[in-house]
Amino acid sequence: LAAITGAWLVWRSEMVVRYLPPDANDLIYTPLQFLAAGDRVTSALSIQGQYLWKQLVPVGLQGIYSGPAVSQPLFLNSPAGWAVVFATSILLVWAIWAWRRFQAGGTLVLAYLLAFLPASNLLFAVGVTMAERLAYLPSAWFCTMLAAGFLRLMACAPWRRIVTVMVVLSLVSGLTLTLVRNPDFSSARSLWQTDVDNDPQNVLAWMFLATSYAELNQRPEAERAYQKMEALAPDFSEGLQSYARFLLEQGRYDEAIEKGLRVADSPENWSAQNAMVLARAYYRKDNFEETLRWLEKARPLF
Repeated sequence: LAAITGAWLVWRSEMVVRYLPPDANDLIYTPLQFLAAGDRVTSALSIQGQYLWKQLVPVGLQGIYSGPAVSQPLFLNSPAGWAVVFATSILLVWAIWAWRRFQAGGTLVLAYLLAFLPASNLLFAVGVTMAERLAYLPSAWFCTMLAAGFLRLMACAPWRRIVTVMVVLSLVSGLTLTLVRNPDFSSARSLWQTDVDNDPQNVLAWMFLATSYAELNQRPEAERAYQKMEALAPDFSEGLQSYARFLLEQGRYDEAIEKGLRVADSPENWSAQNAMVLARAYYRKDNFEETLRWLEKARPLF
Protein backbone atom coordinates (compact mmCIF):
# COMPACT_ATOMS: atom_id res chain seq x y z
CA LEU A 1 0.00 0.00 0.00
CA ALA A 2 2.82 2.40 0.82
CA ALA A 3 4.52 1.63 -2.51
CA ILE A 4 1.29 2.21 -4.46
CA THR A 5 0.59 5.47 -2.64
CA GLY A 6 4.15 6.69 -3.15
CA ALA A 7 4.10 5.80 -6.84
CA TRP A 8 0.79 7.63 -7.29
CA LEU A 9 2.15 10.77 -5.61
CA VAL A 10 5.27 10.78 -7.81
CA TRP A 11 3.12 10.23 -10.92
CA ARG A 12 0.83 13.09 -9.96
CA SER A 13 3.57 15.60 -9.21
CA GLU A 14 6.05 14.74 -11.98
CA MET A 15 4.12 13.31 -14.93
CA VAL A 16 0.67 14.93 -15.07
CA VAL A 17 0.67 17.83 -17.54
CA ARG A 18 -2.10 20.41 -17.92
CA TYR A 19 -2.61 21.82 -21.40
CA LEU A 20 -5.18 24.40 -20.31
CA PRO A 21 -4.89 27.40 -17.97
CA PRO A 22 -5.58 26.59 -14.33
CA ASP A 23 -9.14 26.39 -13.04
CA ALA A 24 -10.52 29.05 -10.75
CA ASN A 25 -8.32 29.20 -7.67
CA ASP A 26 -10.65 30.39 -4.96
CA LEU A 27 -10.50 30.67 -1.18
CA ILE A 28 -13.98 29.14 -0.95
CA TYR A 29 -12.85 25.88 -2.57
CA THR A 30 -9.25 25.60 -1.38
CA PRO A 31 -8.88 27.63 1.83
CA LEU A 32 -5.90 25.57 3.00
CA GLN A 33 -3.95 26.47 -0.15
CA PHE A 34 -3.57 30.03 1.09
CA LEU A 35 -1.96 29.01 4.39
CA ALA A 36 1.71 28.48 5.16
CA ALA A 37 2.78 24.83 4.87
CA GLY A 38 2.88 24.25 8.64
CA ASP A 39 -0.51 25.86 9.20
CA ARG A 40 -1.99 23.86 6.31
CA VAL A 41 -0.77 20.61 7.90
CA THR A 42 -2.17 21.39 11.35
CA SER A 43 -5.47 22.52 9.80
CA ALA A 44 -5.66 19.34 7.70
CA LEU A 45 -5.00 17.21 10.79
CA SER A 46 -7.81 18.96 12.67
CA ILE A 47 -10.16 18.33 9.72
CA GLN A 48 -9.21 14.65 9.99
CA GLY A 49 -10.85 14.78 13.40
CA GLN A 50 -14.08 15.91 11.74
CA TYR A 51 -13.81 13.06 9.24
CA LEU A 52 -13.33 10.49 12.01
CA TRP A 53 -16.25 11.88 14.02
CA LYS A 54 -18.60 11.77 11.02
CA GLN A 55 -17.56 8.18 10.32
CA LEU A 56 -18.29 7.24 13.93
CA VAL A 57 -21.47 9.34 14.31
CA PRO A 58 -22.92 10.11 10.85
CA VAL A 59 -25.19 12.92 12.01
CA GLY A 60 -25.31 16.22 10.13
CA LEU A 61 -24.07 14.90 6.80
CA GLN A 62 -24.14 17.58 4.10
CA GLY A 63 -24.24 17.76 0.34
CA ILE A 64 -21.14 19.96 0.41
CA TYR A 65 -18.91 21.51 3.08
CA SER A 66 -17.57 25.07 2.96
CA GLY A 67 -17.21 28.14 5.09
CA PRO A 68 -16.22 28.69 8.72
CA ALA A 69 -17.79 25.44 9.95
CA VAL A 70 -15.10 23.45 8.10
CA SER A 71 -12.19 25.64 7.10
CA GLN A 72 -11.24 27.51 10.26
CA PRO A 73 -7.40 27.51 10.16
CA LEU A 74 -5.49 25.92 13.02
CA PHE A 75 -2.13 27.66 13.23
CA LEU A 76 1.01 25.69 13.97
CA ASN A 77 2.34 28.20 16.50
CA SER A 78 -0.81 27.96 18.64
CA PRO A 79 -1.17 25.61 21.66
CA ALA A 80 -3.94 23.71 19.86
CA GLY A 81 -1.75 23.36 16.76
CA TRP A 82 1.17 21.92 18.72
CA ALA A 83 -1.22 19.61 20.60
CA VAL A 84 -2.57 18.21 17.32
CA VAL A 85 0.94 17.66 15.95
CA PHE A 86 2.07 16.00 19.19
CA ALA A 87 -0.97 13.70 19.38
CA THR A 88 -0.58 12.72 15.71
CA SER A 89 3.11 12.00 16.20
CA ILE A 90 2.40 9.78 19.20
CA LEU A 91 -0.27 7.90 17.21
CA LEU A 92 2.11 7.42 14.28
CA VAL A 93 4.95 6.18 16.47
CA TRP A 94 2.61 3.75 18.23
CA ALA A 95 1.19 2.51 14.91
CA ILE A 96 4.67 1.75 13.55
CA TRP A 97 5.63 0.06 16.82
CA ALA A 98 2.46 -2.08 16.79
CA TRP A 99 2.80 -2.88 13.08
CA ARG A 100 6.34 -4.18 13.57
CA ARG A 101 4.96 -6.49 16.25
CA PHE A 102 2.22 -7.78 13.93
CA GLN A 103 -0.55 -6.18 15.96
CA ALA A 104 -3.76 -5.49 14.03
CA GLY A 105 -4.24 -1.99 15.45
CA GLY A 106 -0.96 -0.66 14.08
CA THR A 107 -1.55 -2.15 10.64
CA LEU A 108 -5.06 -0.71 10.41
CA VAL A 109 -4.04 2.78 11.56
CA LEU A 110 -1.24 2.89 8.99
CA ALA A 111 -3.56 1.59 6.25
CA TYR A 112 -6.11 4.29 7.12
CA LEU A 113 -3.45 7.00 6.97
CA LEU A 114 -2.13 5.76 3.62
CA ALA A 115 -5.64 5.60 2.16
CA PHE A 116 -6.30 9.23 3.14
CA LEU A 117 -2.84 10.62 2.36
CA PRO A 118 -3.37 11.65 -1.31
CA ALA A 119 -6.51 13.66 -0.47
CA SER A 120 -5.57 14.78 3.04
CA ASN A 121 -4.05 18.24 2.25
CA LEU A 122 -0.99 17.17 4.24
CA LEU A 123 1.55 16.96 1.41
CA PHE A 124 -0.13 19.51 -0.89
CA ALA A 125 -3.40 21.41 -1.09
CA VAL A 126 -6.11 19.57 -3.00
CA GLY A 127 -9.21 20.90 -4.70
CA VAL A 128 -11.57 19.79 -1.94
CA THR A 129 -11.00 20.52 1.73
CA MET A 130 -13.64 18.14 3.07
CA ALA A 131 -15.98 15.72 1.30
CA GLU A 132 -17.36 12.39 2.42
CA ARG A 133 -16.53 10.81 -0.94
CA LEU A 134 -12.83 11.26 -0.10
CA ALA A 135 -13.38 9.02 2.93
CA TYR A 136 -14.89 6.05 1.07
CA LEU A 137 -11.69 3.98 1.01
CA PRO A 138 -10.35 5.18 4.39
CA SER A 139 -13.73 4.40 5.99
CA ALA A 140 -13.27 0.73 5.06
CA TRP A 141 -10.14 0.67 7.23
CA PHE A 142 -11.93 2.65 9.95
CA CYS A 143 -14.74 0.07 10.04
CA THR A 144 -12.13 -2.69 10.18
CA MET A 145 -10.57 -0.96 13.21
CA LEU A 146 -13.96 -0.98 14.94
CA ALA A 147 -14.46 -4.65 14.04
CA ALA A 148 -11.04 -5.56 15.39
CA GLY A 149 -11.80 -3.71 18.61
CA PHE A 150 -15.18 -5.44 18.99
CA LEU A 151 -13.61 -8.86 18.38
CA ARG A 152 -11.00 -8.18 21.03
CA LEU A 153 -13.68 -7.14 23.52
CA MET A 154 -15.83 -10.19 22.70
CA ALA A 155 -12.94 -12.43 23.66
CA CYS A 156 -13.81 -11.41 27.23
CA ALA A 157 -17.09 -13.01 28.30
CA PRO A 158 -18.42 -10.00 30.29
CA TRP A 159 -18.16 -7.78 27.20
CA ARG A 160 -19.96 -10.03 24.71
CA ARG A 161 -23.48 -8.86 25.51
CA ILE A 162 -22.38 -5.22 25.72
CA VAL A 163 -20.71 -5.41 22.30
CA THR A 164 -23.76 -7.14 20.81
CA VAL A 165 -26.02 -4.38 22.15
CA MET A 166 -23.67 -1.70 20.78
CA VAL A 167 -23.70 -3.27 17.30
CA VAL A 168 -27.49 -3.61 17.28
CA LEU A 169 -27.95 -0.02 18.47
CA SER A 170 -25.53 1.19 15.79
CA LEU A 171 -27.46 -0.63 13.06
CA VAL A 172 -30.86 0.58 14.30
CA SER A 173 -29.71 4.20 14.67
CA GLY A 174 -28.10 4.13 11.21
CA LEU A 175 -31.24 2.77 9.58
CA THR A 176 -33.43 5.24 11.44
CA LEU A 177 -31.21 8.16 10.48
CA THR A 178 -31.32 7.07 6.83
CA LEU A 179 -35.13 7.08 6.86
CA VAL A 180 -35.28 10.45 8.64
CA ARG A 181 -32.82 12.11 6.23
CA ASN A 182 -34.15 10.46 3.08
CA PRO A 183 -36.58 13.33 2.20
CA ASP A 184 -33.64 15.77 2.30
CA PHE A 185 -31.96 13.85 -0.52
CA SER A 186 -35.10 13.52 -2.66
CA SER A 187 -34.21 16.50 -4.86
CA ALA A 188 -31.39 18.95 -5.43
CA ARG A 189 -33.42 21.82 -3.98
CA SER A 190 -34.26 19.98 -0.75
CA LEU A 191 -30.64 18.85 -0.34
CA TRP A 192 -29.17 22.35 -0.65
CA GLN A 193 -31.99 23.89 1.41
CA THR A 194 -31.17 21.49 4.22
CA ASP A 195 -27.50 22.42 3.95
CA VAL A 196 -28.14 26.16 4.30
CA ASP A 197 -30.63 25.55 7.11
CA ASN A 198 -28.00 23.58 9.04
CA ASP A 199 -25.10 25.86 8.09
CA PRO A 200 -26.19 29.38 6.99
CA GLN A 201 -22.54 30.32 6.27
CA ASN A 202 -22.15 27.57 3.64
CA VAL A 203 -21.38 29.64 0.54
CA LEU A 204 -21.26 26.72 -1.90
CA ALA A 205 -24.61 25.40 -0.68
CA TRP A 206 -26.20 28.82 -1.29
CA MET A 207 -24.82 28.82 -4.84
CA PHE A 208 -26.13 25.33 -5.57
CA LEU A 209 -29.49 26.19 -3.98
CA ALA A 210 -29.77 29.21 -6.29
CA THR A 211 -28.91 27.03 -9.29
CA SER A 212 -31.53 24.45 -8.32
CA TYR A 213 -34.19 27.18 -8.02
CA ALA A 214 -33.17 28.56 -11.43
CA GLU A 215 -33.53 25.10 -12.98
CA LEU A 216 -37.06 24.96 -11.52
CA ASN A 217 -37.74 28.41 -13.05
CA GLN A 218 -38.35 29.85 -9.56
CA ARG A 219 -36.60 33.11 -10.32
CA PRO A 220 -37.31 35.19 -7.18
CA GLU A 221 -36.11 32.35 -4.92
CA ALA A 222 -33.01 31.90 -7.09
CA GLU A 223 -32.26 35.62 -6.93
CA ARG A 224 -32.52 35.68 -3.14
CA ALA A 225 -30.19 32.70 -2.82
CA TYR A 226 -27.63 34.31 -5.14
CA GLN A 227 -27.81 37.55 -3.16
CA LYS A 228 -27.20 35.64 0.09
CA MET A 229 -24.23 33.87 -1.51
CA GLU A 230 -22.77 37.16 -2.72
CA ALA A 231 -23.24 38.81 0.68
CA LEU A 232 -21.27 35.99 2.32
CA ALA A 233 -18.49 35.93 -0.32
CA PRO A 234 -18.45 39.02 -2.56
CA ASP A 235 -15.35 37.85 -4.46
CA PHE A 236 -16.31 34.19 -4.97
CA SER A 237 -15.47 33.77 -8.65
CA GLU A 238 -17.56 30.71 -9.51
CA GLY A 239 -20.53 32.12 -7.61
CA LEU A 240 -20.33 35.41 -9.52
CA GLN A 241 -20.00 33.48 -12.78
CA SER A 242 -23.08 31.40 -11.94
CA TYR A 243 -24.99 34.56 -10.98
CA ALA A 244 -23.93 36.21 -14.25
CA ARG A 245 -25.21 33.21 -16.24
CA PHE A 246 -28.54 33.42 -14.40
CA LEU A 247 -28.84 37.15 -15.17
CA LEU A 248 -27.95 36.51 -18.80
CA GLU A 249 -30.74 33.95 -19.12
CA GLN A 250 -33.16 36.53 -17.68
CA GLY A 251 -32.19 39.04 -20.34
CA ARG A 252 -30.51 41.33 -17.78
CA TYR A 253 -27.39 41.79 -19.88
CA ASP A 254 -25.85 44.82 -18.16
CA GLU A 255 -26.05 43.14 -14.76
CA ALA A 256 -24.61 39.93 -16.20
CA ILE A 257 -21.68 41.87 -17.65
CA GLU A 258 -21.06 43.60 -14.29
CA LYS A 259 -20.81 40.26 -12.49
CA GLY A 260 -18.74 38.67 -15.24
CA LEU A 261 -16.24 41.53 -15.33
CA ARG A 262 -15.69 41.23 -11.59
CA VAL A 263 -14.45 37.68 -12.20
CA ALA A 264 -12.46 38.68 -15.30
CA ASP A 265 -10.67 41.47 -13.40
CA SER A 266 -9.14 38.87 -11.07
CA PRO A 267 -6.25 37.27 -13.02
CA GLU A 268 -5.89 34.27 -10.71
CA ASN A 269 -9.53 33.38 -11.33
CA TRP A 270 -9.40 33.24 -15.12
CA SER A 271 -12.28 31.21 -16.51
CA ALA A 272 -13.12 30.30 -20.10
CA GLN A 273 -16.72 29.69 -19.03
CA ASN A 274 -16.92 33.24 -17.67
CA ALA A 275 -15.50 34.56 -20.95
CA MET A 276 -18.32 32.76 -22.78
CA VAL A 277 -20.93 34.37 -20.51
CA LEU A 278 -19.47 37.80 -21.26
CA ALA A 279 -19.33 37.05 -24.99
CA ARG A 280 -22.99 36.04 -25.03
CA ALA A 281 -24.04 39.11 -23.04
CA TYR A 282 -22.15 41.50 -25.34
CA TYR A 283 -23.58 39.70 -28.38
CA ARG A 284 -27.11 40.29 -27.08
CA LYS A 285 -26.24 43.99 -26.77
CA ASP A 286 -24.96 44.03 -30.39
CA ASN A 287 -21.46 44.89 -29.21
CA PHE A 288 -19.67 42.58 -31.62
CA GLU A 289 -16.17 43.93 -30.99
CA GLU A 290 -16.37 42.95 -27.30
CA THR A 291 -18.09 39.69 -28.27
CA LEU A 292 -15.13 38.68 -30.46
CA ARG A 293 -12.63 39.77 -27.80
CA TRP A 294 -14.18 37.52 -25.16
CA LEU A 295 -14.64 34.64 -27.59
CA GLU A 296 -10.90 34.82 -28.26
CA LYS A 297 -10.25 34.56 -24.51
CA ALA A 298 -12.47 31.45 -24.36
CA ARG A 299 -10.63 29.80 -27.27
CA PRO A 300 -8.20 27.68 -25.14
CA LEU A 301 -11.07 25.63 -23.67
CA PHE A 302 -13.80 25.88 -26.31
